Amino acid sequence: MKKMFLLTIVFFIGTISYAATKTWIGASGGTWSTGSNWSGGTPTSVDDVVFNTSVTVIVDGSKTVNSLLVTSNAAVIFQGSSTTTTLTLNCSSCTSSIDAGSTLTICGNAISNKCEITLANTAIFNINGTLNVGVTGQTATQRLLPTAGTVTTVNGRINIVGGGANVTAASAGSYVVNGTQDMQRNGGIFSVGTYATTATNLISGTIATLPIFNSSQTTTWGTIEMNAPGNTNVGASGTSLFSSNAICQNFKVTNTGTGNCTIAASGSNARVISVNGNLSIASGATANINSTSAGANATASGFDVMGDVTIDGTLTETGSATGSRITMINTASKNISVTGSITNDVSLVINGAGGVVALTDINLSGSSNALLTLTNGKITLGSNNLTVTNTAPGAITGHSASAYIITNGTGALKRGIATATGTYNFPVGSVANYKPAVITYTTAPVATGTLAARFNNTYPGFPNITPLVEGSISNINGVSVQGSWFIEDPGSIGGTFTGVFTANGSGDVTDYTKAVLLKRPSSGGDWGLYGTHIATTGSNANPVVSRSGMTGFSEFAIGGELSVALPVNVSYFNGIKQGGANVLNWKVNCTSTSGVSFVIERSADNSNYNALNIITATSVRCLQPFGYTDHQPAAGYNYYRLKITYDNGRVIYSDAVVLVNKETGFDIVNMLPTVVNSQAVLNITTAQKMPLEIVVTDLSGRQVHKKVYNLVEGNNQVQINFSGLAAGTYQITGFSPQGKTRVIRFIKQ
Repeated sequence: MKKMFLLTIVFFIGTISYAATKTWIGASGGTWSTGSNWSGGTPTSVDDVVFNTSVTVIVDGSKTVNSLLVTSNAAVIFQGSSTTTTLTLNCSSCTSSIDAGSTLTICGNAISNKCEITLANTAIFNINGTLNVGVTGQTATQRLLPTAGTVTTVNGRINIVGGGANVTAASAGSYVVNGTQDMQRNGGIFSVGTYATTATNLISGTIATLPIFNSSQTTTWGTIEMNAPGNTNVGASGTSLFSSNAICQNFKVTNTGTGNCTIAASGSNARVISVNGNLSIASGATANINSTSAGANATASGFDVMGDVTIDGTLTETGSATGSRITMINTASKNISVTGSITNDVSLVINGAGGVVALTDINLSGSSNALLTLTNGKITLGSNNLTVTNTAPGAITGHSASAYIITNGTGALKRGIATATGTYNFPVGSVANYKPAVITYTTAPVATGTLAARFNNTYPGFPNITPLVEGSISNINGVSVQGSWFIEDPGSIGGTFTGVFTANGSGDVTDYTKAVLLKRPSSGGDWGLYGTHIATTGSNANPVVSRSGMTGFSEFAIGGELSVALPVNVSYFNGIKQGGANVLNWKVNCTSTSGVSFVIERSADNSNYNALNIITATSVRCLQPFGYTDHQPAAGYNYYRLKITYDNGRVIYSDAVVLVNKETGFDIVNMLPTVVNSQAVLNITTAQKMPLEIVVTDLSGRQVHKKVYNLVEGNNQVQINFSGLAAGTYQITGFSPQGKTRVIRFIKQ
């Protein structure tokens, strides 16, 4: 009886399997089931398997192990030997991993053989290195298949390569991507999961069929990058990247092949891609917003972008739907750069309170559906132009005191003009105020062309020796110090028009009913009264001046008696660096008022200003110089301006002074005047004493002026004689010893 009991115990113990670590020790090309290829024999379902050397393994049938580890920079290939090959990882208390620097490739050892990794129970699989799912030419299923309760985390890279219908990472379990997921094949579906802002979904293998982003994914996809130079997916026959609206961190199109990246395809509904970061299209690449038909696209397709927009390639649409657009919805100041092109029916919408800075010229096409819509936020042009080629009067929509185009530099808003009567809005202004101009053609132009409009907040002066007379307004001997409008016709459009100009925030008008619209050549000279005066409307703070029956375009301003346009101006406003502080000095001619307050404001971008300090002075005190020291300037560029408020509520702003709070660097703040007759002054600020090489070139790149100027720390005024230059547009470039540059443009009359 004792012998029988002992035999039973021995038999029971002999049937127990103990978990062990089995390491591959066989040669490349060996078979999984061959025990001599493993330390300790063929792995069982409770064993942890380790690969620490580069090897190809024939997986002969379905296998189950506790966990898998690929480590020590090994490059391992699993080749399934049948149509049912599956490797199941079923550990509920441990982690499988492809370590950083290591690679695992799963594929068949024949075109039609399957190889799949399945996660069971609550298995955890960390892809810290690289997982290749399939190889080029495979047609069978090559798949990573998480099941409910499992967690797959891609910290490294997963490449989805083969041609099988199920070459995708499934989404039954938790699928987390922090690294890169690369679709290196035609078609396929990006899996639903959790995508970090650091994650990248790369499309690199498309030839004819774009992969699809799963429509049930409602959170961000991370960065989406299209880099498939061999893509032939073009035009109306193209397929779409998206089966529904989508959200991503950044959107990049970098492929330079013959195809393009299509957002909404022929036959599909509209698609809106919300980009929380930046949108960029590389040189030579094309992003096609839609190739849909008009009936399929009931609402607009396009991008909603929170960050910067960089179009070095082409942004277009090729369908008959007309709602394609790019919308900037940024809450902080962002940039737009277009060295490539925006073509066909693509519109630009500004709907971001943070404002937009144009780093290059921006040109919208002449399509009747290519519109500029200003909903919220301002566009700062600087020396760049924004051109709306569409000649329809309604090609610019929206615009308000919180949505317009800042044109304090040489850049202008350019509009295409048709040979028909109609009203054209030019929603321009200064940093501080909206100063729109409206041109209504009462007699049609004789030729199509372009009008360029900008508001210049520099005091234009009143050189007339004899005052002008407009009816009962008999002593017009001054113009507003707030600035003037330039509306210029580089061609010969012709036609007769009524001009209406609104000077919001004028600050120096005390009786708007006696204000009139003046006009003179863009090159300067005496002001004149052209056409027929229309009674001024609005208010002292926001006068609206207009005249009818005018021809030709040039410079326009508000004029009136001295009691209308008061001779109030800033005698000087400058600043210097002293140690770690910025010292500001100014003087204001304010004899015509009994009191004044100065608010010193500071900005990091010359757009969004905050008050630093306020000084109140009597009329006697305000004749004297003032000063203020900013003891804690911000890092980088500090822009300062004066907000001057008089006792009757009138407000004017000074030009900005900029000081650089860093060891090196400079900025060409502006050039006065922006349209040059002979002499011009460059206002330059530097972080330290330095030589600066100024080079002037024409638009063909030909050098017409070159000189080195020795600058002092702080503000510098460099005078240049341009009297010998031919009329045209020129570019000024500054080169510092550190190789840094700043560029502005100007027009020579």
